[in-house]
Amino acid sequence: ARYILSVRIIVFARSYSGTLAVGGLLGLADAGYYRAAERIVAAFSELVGEPARLLAWVVFRRANSRNAPATAVDPVTRAGSFFLPVLFAIAAPVYLGLVLVAGNLVDIALGAAWAPVALVVKILAIRQLLMFQGYVTEPLLAVRGEVKRLWPLSLFISFASILMIVVLAPFGLVYAALGQCVAAAFAGALSVWFQIRYGKLDWMGISANSGLIMLAAAVMFVGVSSLAHWPTEAHMPAYSQMAMQVLVGALIYLGVLYASWRWTGWLKPGR
Repeated sequence: ARYILSVRIIVFARSYSGTLAVGGLLGLADAGYYRAAERIVAAFSELVGEPARLLAWVVFRRANSRNAPATAVDPVTRAGSFFLPVLFAIAAPVYLGLVLVAGNLVDIALGAAWAPVALVVKILAIRQLLMFQGYVTEPLLAVRGEVKRLWPLSLFISFASILMIVVLAPFGLVYAALGQCVAAAFAGALSVWFQIRYGKLDWMGISANSGLIMLAAAVMFVGVSSLAHWPTEAHMPAYSQMAMQVLVGALIYLGVLYASWRWTGWLKPGR
C-alpha cells in the first residue's frame, strides 16, 4: 500500500508541476489553456483508465491464483496476452476519436474563446494513447511481487515529462504539448520493458493480437477525417457535427473490427 500511495503522490506532483512550469515559462493565459486541455483529456483517461486498472487487479489476481501445469503458459502471461489487446481496442477509438472531435468538443464545452485549446487536446490525446499500457503496470507488478519497481518507473517517467516541459515550453504551447508526446513514447516503452522484465508479459503475443485493432482504428480515423467537411458545409451546429463524427466513427470501427474477428479469429487468449 505504501508503494502504491507514494506512486500516486508522484503522479499528482508531476501533473501539477507541468502546469506550473508552463505558467512560469509562458504566462498565465497559456497555463490556463494547457490546464483546460489536460483536464479534458484526463476526463477521457479516467473513463478508460480507472475501470481498466480495477479490472486488471481482478484479472491478474485470479490468474495468479491458478495452479497451472509446469509445461503450460504462465496464467498471468496468458491473461495479459488477452487483456492488453482488449484494453487497446477500447483505448484506441476513444483517444483517436477525441483527436477527431476536439474542435467541436472545446467549442461546446468551453466556447469559441477557448479555440486554441483544441490543438493541445489533440496532441495530449495522442500522448495518452502512447501510454495506455501503463494502466495495468501497477496491478501486474503487485501480483508478481515486484511492486517496489513502481518507484523507479514513476520517477523516470515524471523526470522525462517535466524535462520536456522545461526544454520545449519556451518555444510555445504546442511545442510543450508535443514534448509530452515524446515523454509518453519514452514512458510507454519503459512500461513495456518493466512488464516484460518483471511482469513476464508476452508483448510479442500482445502485439500480434493488436495488429487488426490498429487497422480498424486507422480506417476509422481516415474515414471520419475524409467526411469531416460535410457537416461543416451543411452549416450544422457543433453538437450535431460531433454527434455525426462519433456515430460514423463508431460504425466504421466496430464494422472493421467485427469483420476482422469473423475472418481471422484473432484475439485468442492462448496466443
